Amino acid sequence: MAIFKIHAAGVAKLVEIDCEAVVKLAEAFNEAALWNVFTKTRMFGIFDERDYVIQVDLMKVTLMFNC
Repeated sequence: MAIFKIHAAGVAKLVEIDCEAVVKLAEAFNEAALWNVFTKTRMFGIFDERDYVIQVDLMKVTLMFNC
């Protein structure tokens, strides 16, 4: 959870992200994998022409990396 919050601190968010839900999905992720999740999540925001991320982006990417 601490590593997740460190990576989440540098991300622009429209509303607060539910960290618990994402951490449950990303239990087996190491620090590098979490960094990749946040990088890809930022890209989802850019593709949708937003300068922030939303919970749905983060959940989609976490599930994508979980497969």
